Amino acid sequence: MITETETITDGEGKVEKITKREYPSPYEINVVRYEFMMRMIEGVMEYLNEIDQTLGVGNAIDKAPLTIQTYYDILLDKGIIKED
Repeated sequence: MITETETITDGEGKVEKITKREYPSPYEINVVRYEFMMRMIEGVMEYLNEIDQTLGVGNAIDKAPLTIQTYYDILLDKGIIKED
């Protein structure tokens, strides 16, 4: 979080107004979210490496366990992976 504080004083040095703003840091990484996404990617990739590639990814995902299907759908929704 980036905090910006602005203090406005009159000519005598009395404080007239204090403005405080907080902005999310553009470089801040949510470690929990990062780890969760990495686990989902790893789960999908490991499952897809074990399947027969002649079936195709779509057919393999349909027959995958529910957790892998959920991971796959979330990653598609977030734009991290794309379908052909």
